[in-house]
Formats: sequence, structure tokens, C-alpha cells
Amino acid sequence: MSVVTKRNYKATFIIDTRGLENPVEDLIDELKTLVESLDGEGVASDDLGTRNFSYIKKKAFTQGHYLQLVVSAPSTFEKSIQDKLRLDKRIHRILVQSV
Repeated sequence: MSVVTKRNYKATFIIDTRGLENPVEDLIDELKTLVESLDGEGVASDDLGTRNFSYIKKKAFTQGHYLQLVVSAPSTFEKSIQDKLRLDKRIHRILVQSV
């Protein structure tokens, strides 16, 4: 029997809202559900809204919607969430920090 230790993480997502058919809130709910499916507990969210980028790579993509989730999850959480969302075109960037 192995004991799974949990750590506290702060995950910051930059959401590409161009071409979204549903409101951003639906995607935020999807992300919370994904975190819970990865054994994350106590999901607290902070919707930081739309912000302009300080460094623009593409002229058509100058701003993104920022979201922070604070969660207690296993040590495999960082790799797991990045693997799950790697091909999702709605998520521009993910930063996961252990806090």
C-alpha cells in the first residue's frame, strides 16, 4: 500500500479566446473538472480576465484570458495536466508552480 503525498500547486492558464463558441466560463468549468479527475482537491479559482501581452509573437493574437487555479494534488499533477492539455488549441500556455 503506497501513500500518495499531495502538494499545493498554483496553475496559471492563458486561454486563447479567439474562435471560442462557448463562454470562457464553460472552459473554466472544464479545467476544474480536469483537475479533479487528476485527484486534485480544493480547487480555488481566480479569473484574472483578459490581459494584453507584453511581448507579441503574432499580430492576430495580442491578448489572452488569464486563469489561476490553486489545488492540492499528487506530485505527478504538473506533468499530467500538461500532457492532457498539450494538444488543446484553446489553452495557449500553462504554468504550474509548487507553492
